[in-house]
Amino acid sequence: MSRPAHRRDESDRVPFTAHRDIGGGIAMAVTGILAAFLWFGGTFLLVATRTVSHTIGFVFISALFYVPFAIPSAFVGGTLCWRYAYSDANPARSGAFLGAITSIFGLLGGTLGAALFNPLLSLSQGEMGLLEAAIAVIVRIPRGFGMALVAAGWLVIPLGLFGGWYYERTKRTA
Repeated sequence: MSRPAHRRDESDRVPFTAHRDIGGGIAMAVTGILAAFLWFGGTFLLVATRTVSHTIGFVFISALFYVPFAIPSAFVGGTLCWRYAYSDANPARSGAFLGAITSIFGLLGGTLGAALFNPLLSLSQGEMGLLEAAIAVIVRIPRGFGMALVAAGWLVIPLGLFGGWYYERTKRTA
């Protein structure tokens, strides 16, 4: 049974969340997971009802390569942002700003993961040389990031902003 909020101690928390930076990273990773569930749920409904073109199906499949890299990137980005860029002057505003920045870290991390997949596969099968694979990754990153911004940025960035604000709000009220 849970204890009342005024009786909680550190044993009720996720390990290391007493540290503002690690807590910010965890909050941003959880926000990234929430964004992924919402985005995939909405996109799946669009694909299942067949109310949209096949392009949405392509974007849905492509996003499967982004998420496994986006969530850890959001954790690392959140930890780094809360460690090096946090300001005590206005915690709520700082949290919202850092949450938005962290969501961009997540989109970049997802882009890198998606950009690496095919070139590394081709490299391992001997279909590409190392230089060709490196060029393929470099060419794919801007295009993939643009696709991520258009396909999911409209959801991910506002959720990151809200997640950062909410994390700071809960830190003040706990």
